[in-house]
Amino acid sequence: MVGVVSEPISTQIERYGFYEPGLSRFLIEHLSVGAFIDVGAHFGYFSLLAASLLGDRGQVHSFEPVPSTSQVLEMNCSGVSNIALNGLAVSNAVGRVSITDLGIAFSAYNTLGTPRTDRPVDSPRLTVASTTLDDYVLDQRLNPAMIKIDAENWDLAIVQGAVETLRAHRPIVVLEAWDESIAEGTVALFHEIRRELRYELMKLDLRGVLSEITEGDSPDSLVLQPR
Repeated sequence: MVGVVSEPISTQIERYGFYEPGLSRFLIEHLSVGAFIDVGAHFGYFSLLAASLLGDRGQVHSFEPVPSTSQVLEMNCSGVSNIALNGLAVSNAVGRVSITDLGIAFSAYNTLGTPRTDRPVDSPRLTVASTTLDDYVLDQRLNPAMIKIDAENWDLAIVQGAVETLRAHRPIVVLEAWDESIAEGTVALFHEIRRELRYELMKLDLRGVLSEITEGDSPDSLVLQPR
């Protein structure tokens, strides 16, 4: 896998051979067939892991809208036949959106919202095309088994644009990024999904084990699991 010097995810993968052990283990134990949707694929670590786990039993659909980041993703996924790459942002509406471009070394913090990094806030913003997961899944005729979202504070809008997908296909949804600024609204929506669509809202620990969320928790990863 091609990485970037001084970029934190690349550094961890080069040093340890993996990234986010809890989420990696969760994929290994729960993904074996169907479509895997990777929203915020970055350089492709989880896309490549999912492609390896699925083999000819499924396909990976990866989304990475910032061109400089997407170029690294394309290099890493070149020749992998069961990965479909999309240079689109994912949100709650189809159209055009503005996203930060913090440079390749800070690319993990690119977002449609406010970056959670010390990088200067006047970093360039790009206008890119956006879709919703509901539109994409319908257009591609997918039956997603799992959706991974790491969109730097844009989780709420992405899930809002995926409610019909959750209703019809009941995939597991893993939300990798967590930030206090989105916690209240996001958890409120997820509790609504839990009631209406019969999903459980769980937290994922570093061992890949799911457990109930308790008051005061600020987990790094959340899982929406169908009941």
